[in-house]
Amino acid sequence: MYANPAADDLIAQLYPTSQHSMASFPAPLSEALSLASSGGELCAQTVLEIGQRYYAIQSHWIAEHKTYDLHVRDITQRHRAEQALVHQAYHHPVTSIGNRSYLEKTANQWIAQQQTFNAVMIDVTDFKLLSENFGLADALACVYSVGYFLQSSVQQYASVNSESDDVCLFHVADACFMVLVKTQGPAHRLASLLNMLRTKLADSIDTPIGAMRFHVTFGVSDYPVHSVDYNTLLLHTNIAVEIALKNNQAVHYFNADDGAYHQRRLTITRRLEQALEHDELTLYYQPKQQLSDGKVQSCECLLRWIDNGEFISPGEFIPIAERSGLILVLGEWVLDSAFNQARAWYEEGRQVQIAINISARQFLQPGFAESIARRLREYDIPASLIELELTETSIMDNHQLASAVLVELRALGVSLSIDDFGTGYSSLAYLSAFPVDKVKIDRSFVSQMVDAPKQQAIVLTICQLAHNLGLKVIAEGVETDVQRELLHQYGCDYLQGYLFARPVPASEAVTLFN
Repeated sequence: MYANPAADDLIAQLYPTSQHSMASFPAPLSEALSLASSGGELCAQTVLEIGQRYYAIQSHWIAEHKTYDLHVRDITQRHRAEQALVHQAYHHPVTSIGNRSYLEKTANQWIAQQQTFNAVMIDVTDFKLLSENFGLADALACVYSVGYFLQSSVQQYASVNSESDDVCLFHVADACFMVLVKTQGPAHRLASLLNMLRTKLADSIDTPIGAMRFHVTFGVSDYPVHSVDYNTLLLHTNIAVEIALKNNQAVHYFNADDGAYHQRRLTITRRLEQALEHDELTLYYQPKQQLSDGKVQSCECLLRWIDNGEFISPGEFIPIAERSGLILVLGEWVLDSAFNQARAWYEEGRQVQIAINISARQFLQPGFAESIARRLREYDIPASLIELELTETSIMDNHQLASAVLVELRALGVSLSIDDFGTGYSSLAYLSAFPVDKVKIDRSFVSQMVDAPKQQAIVLTICQLAHNLGLKVIAEGVETDVQRELLHQYGCDYLQGYLFARPVPASEAVTLFN
């Protein structure tokens, strides 16, 4: 056997105590040599790990001389660089937990193996609030702490149950994790894992900004019961989390009804886009009656949509519009339509104030107050004919910005009211500081006030509080004479509800104004 000087040096480093170290090379090299000499491959290549180093070996069989020609290269640095790139491609850069690419790879491997399994999405629901309170960097640091905690918990669970290959954790987005759990095995595996995680997460977790408790939400989907491929599996776990959040559940298991709900939502989104494009929406108007004299000088405009003969409730399509981003386009359409109707009635000599519901997203858009000022100029109507209804949430979510916008709107002369008052979390200090004119008592209080003394007390308190602050009070959802009489006793200023009038087209509302 001949080896050049470089090979001698390499062999001496690898096998310092052996005089014929080439004969001691590991089995993979012997197999490669055997393959080459048998005519299987004239040139065989293999990579060997020896100690903590890696070597690329090419073996050539020279048949006429019955000799092997070996070329050995130390590729340790290249191999480590490649491994680092692979790790980077499949792991989160901070937590080193498997990322979405690794999730996809693992899920597809299990699918190819016809393995049945559950996918569990874990949403750190506090992330938005953490970002608002501490900033994005600290919020992410907190989520990473949750990730380390989940990793430790999953590893502990797997080691205790001898299932290290059956339970895998992934960090798939900023505040979102995923666990894949094989279902071949103990029937209680998923339930016990979820119970363990929920129990552990109920305690505080150490983070860079101190010990904190986190609100997490679990969404579960089953392969192949609910999903035929990886993308559908991921979609269904995400839908499960959304429904859990919507229903205030800690855990939600995806089912067929959830799939139908999701498909309906997609259909409504597409149809709503078309309805906006083809001007297929309309506004109805529900008059407000003054309790003092029975007169009607104001109304609320309410959005209505009939699509191919089907009435689609605003309670269904408005939340979908908010989720899809169509709410801004929808809000602009409503403003233009309401201003246009106010102008038409004004030209007829009717001083009818129209109340327009404003979404939180629309209200906090830059330039919102200016858009109202522009419409007042374009439609050439008195500002007193416009009332903007805002929810408590839209004001309180960003009270500093909201206060500034309210001041701008008040300077224009439009009326401002807080809708659904009493259902949110408004501070009385902010209520006294905000330049609003009216509060609207939510229908949930009005509907129960006759038989529930506590609801009566709330309604009476709202009326007294509003009047003490110089505000008018509107009660919505009034449907009975008894409710009307109680509200009259409490000093409510305006009534709105089916007892007096249902929402009707503009042409029918005119008769009520007369």
